[in-house]
Amino acid sequence: GKDSFLALRQWIALKRREDKIEWEEILDRIILLTSFDGTTKRIEHQDTTIDDARRQAKALGLSLLAVPLHPGKEYVKSIDEALDFVRTQQGAETFSLVFGDL
Repeated sequence: GKDSFLALRQWIALKRREDKIEWEEILDRIILLTSFDGTTKRIEHQDTTIDDARRQAKALGLSLLAVPLHPGKEYVKSIDEALDFVRTQQGAETFSLVFGDL
């Protein structure tokens, strides 16, 4: 949503200023993450679907890691598994998490 986009924009500006990283290098390092209802395919509190989020990420030229949430499985466990995927499959040893939730 809007708040997430504004948070991402601020983080990119900070990285460029503090770490002197070029724009293209920053974009290569960004993976968007969102959770969604694994049954309905809807994103909580956004009134949108995971397919909409995928189209938005593609339009921005960014990767999206979509985390399905299922009844009976803890939210934190699902997010932990997604972050483990980033660490192991994407080779990201250290990374920042930027949240747009207000």
